[in-house]
Amino acid sequence: MKKQNRMKIMGKENTYLYSLCIVMACMIINMIIWKPYYHVNDDYIIRDILSGRYSGVADAHIYNVIYLFAWILMKLYAMFSTVDIWGGYLWLMMYVCMFLIITRVLRKSGYNVIVLLFTAIFLNIGLLYGMNFFTFTTTGAVCAATGLFLWSTDENKFSWRGYFIPLLLMLASFCTRKDTFFMVLPFYVLACIHEIVSSPKRKTVLEKLKAKLLSPQPEAKPIRIKKFYECPWNIGDVFAYPLISNLAKENGLHGKFIIFQVAAKRKMKKNVDEYPVVRCWIAEELTFTRRIR
Repeated sequence: MKKQNRMKIMGKENTYLYSLCIVMACMIINMIIWKPYYHVNDDYIIRDILSGRYSGVADAHIYNVIYLFAWILMKLYAMFSTVDIWGGYLWLMMYVCMFLIITRVLRKSGYNVIVLLFTAIFLNIGLLYGMNFFTFTTTGAVCAATGLFLWSTDENKFSWRGYFIPLLLMLASFCTRKDTFFMVLPFYVLACIHEIVSSPKRKTVLEKLKAKLLSPQPEAKPIRIKKFYECPWNIGDVFAYPLISNLAKENGLHGKFIIFQVAAKRKMKKNVDEYPVVRCWIAEELTFTRRIR
């Protein structure tokens, strides 16, 4: 009942809103604490070449960056000369990936707030380097890894909806830096092979489970009630054992008796067996005067 109420409060229509709020909060905190900048000189050079600062003429021929994508960025620099298009793209894509991961985790966890907060903190720490000290290598790798995560956790991964966003992220990774794209690509292939191989087995297991769940219940078995041992002797009862064996003759005890008397009855704890506490002695005759006090 509590989970249903939580689902009503954090419904699917509000999933993107909650994810956006968390990402915006992380973005603001990071910008207050750290000032974003390029971590390596490669990105400074790419920015200057695309904007025309490097040689005085803008150029879209960038090593490891797809020409068509670089040409689009070059045109955007021409339109918005005061805006760092390249740095803004690298910075924004990191938060877009964070947004997509949080959205997926939010739905997969059943809108669990604790899991959501843990994921947000973990992502903010894990992606902190790339979100504040960004490089095209890190952004390309995060885009590819996010696409793989979204595809592998999608229930309808073999439909166009399951492919759409992961393919866009893979395309962004390929356009940003080809090296990182080809580094992650084998993992996509392995994930596809795993899904293709395990899908028939999973289907068989689910069908067996469904048949078992829908089958009639077996007849109820009687529950055996455990009976604890209760000592039938009463306190004060006396029992005698005659010593008439050869061993008794050898030790000078022949004809005597071992007297057993129940002194008390004890239980170590509740709902357990009951045992007698017995005192014993050796007597010449069966008569004795000892009483339980």
